[in-house]
Amino acid sequence: MDKTDLIYQLVTTGKIYFLSRPRRFGKSLLVSTLKCYFQGRKELFRGLAIDKLETEWAEYPVFHIDFSKISFLNPDVLEEKLEEQISAWEQVYGKGEFAFDFGSRFAYILKQAHKQFGKRCVVLIEAYDKPVLDTLGTGLKIKRDTNELLLETHHKQLLGSFYSILKSSDEDLHFVFITGMTKFTQATPFSGFNNFNDISMTEQYETLCGITQEELEHYFAEP
Repeated sequence: MDKTDLIYQLVTTGKIYFLSRPRRFGKSLLVSTLKCYFQGRKELFRGLAIDKLETEWAEYPVFHIDFSKISFLNPDVLEEKLEEQISAWEQVYGKGEFAFDFGSRFAYILKQAHKQFGKRCVVLIEAYDKPVLDTLGTGLKIKRDTNELLLETHHKQLLGSFYSILKSSDEDLHFVFITGMTKFTQATPFSGFNNFNDISMTEQYETLCGITQEELEHYFAEP
């Protein structure tokens, strides 16, 4: 099903979006499509609606973070995932002399990518809430220095610090798209980040993921 007309509308009318949908609802495919679009891979879109709409096919520096395929029940997994991702980007864009935590390191990377590439950055975050959902209500704890706290609380704090740079790095960002299963609330890692457009219940984009009854009957009709 060709939904690239909606994708074109999405990327040309806004900057920072959030979309909440259940598991197995096509969020990963949507993020993958956005990634290819911002990489300027025009050949992948030939014959689709966006092929007639887009004329520039500009390439942007794309930063894709996917939490969906990992279990976060081990206390060290989230730090290891972020370290692996950040370190890989630092190999390309360099490491800031005074950037030590994940958030400040990512902010430096975005600034350098903007400077080196000559275009603002695209950030795609998949399953933003999984590290918290995996540990929610489990009672698992983690020790840091002399303190002991719930693993879900630790994940919220760590992600909150990391995600906060999406607000402070606004001048280096061209487009941000975040997916998850839960809505933004004051209890989520994004509680301090409120300059986004939540399209989860927006009629305009209700068919962006998944298959409607009408689409099912149209595309899978018996010959």
